[in-house]
Amino acid sequence: MFVDIHAHILPGIDDGAKDMETAVQMLKIACRNGTGHIIATPHYIPGETQYHPSLVTELCSKLNMEAEKEAIPCTVYPGSEIFISPDLPRLYADNQVITLNHSSYLLIEMPMAGIPTYTDSVLYELQLMGVTPIIAHPERNQDIIEEPVIIKKLVERGILTQINAGSVTGLYGKKVQKTALKLIKQGLVHFIASDAHTTHTRTPDLSMAIHVLRKKMRRMSLDGLLLNNGLNVIHNKKIEGDGIPDA
Repeated sequence: MFVDIHAHILPGIDDGAKDMETAVQMLKIACRNGTGHIIATPHYIPGETQYHPSLVTELCSKLNMEAEKEAIPCTVYPGSEIFISPDLPRLYADNQVITLNHSSYLLIEMPMAGIPTYTDSVLYELQLMGVTPIIAHPERNQDIIEEPVIIKKLVERGILTQINAGSVTGLYGKKVQKTALKLIKQGLVHFIASDAHTTHTRTPDLSMAIHVLRKKMRRMSLDGLLLNNGLNVIHNKKIEGDGIPDA
């Protein structure tokens, strides 16, 4: 069973599942296509969309109870996708943001248009606090599309990256797909996740991306990207290696 570390599946709190019925349908889609663990990651945007960790945890419990009623063998864990800001280290220190399943891993989103000037200092400060940043969908960032070496430098510093399944399949366009595949081939990716928002188009189905990767990278093992690294996040264990795919 796969592990999906990035999904907007909690009902009614961001631009993901609009209600519990939708959330349950998304769980069914995930399970039907091989996913057994999902970390719910509602958007946390400082000054705009701010959900307290207690609310996220409560909604995960309610969704898991619904999954049990429906006999859906998929477990949901609390987390968040946090938009990078200069205040992020303080928000973390004040327990205002929730890590992935209360681990030392924090999923961080950057603007699509570019990389803020304060990015390096924020990531470094978080690392000093014991946090391992995971950069969400870097392949969709314009600066990284033009200069993928930016990710290499971050990974060399111990920062991890997560690619969207939709990027692999071409959902966001050919430039994004090309960047995603290039980063994966170079061993600069640690997770493939759905970034699911709905029951259509951006769904929690990882199977299409897996099909594309198996076709394009026949000798590459996907276990780390889809299972092992995600389980290590859930259980707050160290992720070994640098993301380089097995031959």
